[in-house]
Amino acid sequence: MPRGSAVQLALDSRRAKVAELYLRGYRSQRAIAERMEGVSRATIGRDLQVIRKWWKEDAVGDFDAAVAEELARIDRIEREAWDAWERSKAPSEKQRTAKTTRDDSSSSIAQIEKENRCGDPRYLDVVWKCVDKRSKLLGLEAPTKLNIDSETIDKAIEALEENARQQARLELQTKGT
Repeated sequence: MPRGSAVQLALDSRRAKVAELYLRGYRSQRAIAERMEGVSRATIGRDLQVIRKWWKEDAVGDFDAAVAEELARIDRIEREAWDAWERSKAPSEKQRTAKTTRDDSSSSIAQIEKENRCGDPRYLDVVWKCVDKRSKLLGLEAPTKLNIDSETIDKAIEALEENARQQARLELQTKGT
């Protein structure tokens, strides 16, 4: 049965508040329920499940769209580089005109010189960079081993939490309008 718009608005508003509290560090259902008047721990639990599902769907959708867009961009650059490579291998033509003068008469002689070319390797470098970038983006390369200390991990966690807070704020704004 579809919910009325007022009921759905109240539900979305409550879930936005739950998400905000969760992102502010209230990790237990009990801690969140204590700050929400008249909302049970079970309701908070169901809200958190829905909120996590929203976050996951948004993250996956955004990530997949970004990967597809980047792959299309790489493909276009690679095509352009291959076309430029082929053009750089084509023979070049130079036209020269020489004037000759004999006694009282002058004449012009036109010459066309053709020069075979091997191709500009800079275009192949662009192609190689596209292949490398695509391989990395698709995860086709062997993983890189990293030595990460606890300070780096702490900074990464802080960045992820800030990103999640910003995402929740954006969701609140879009669901509120």
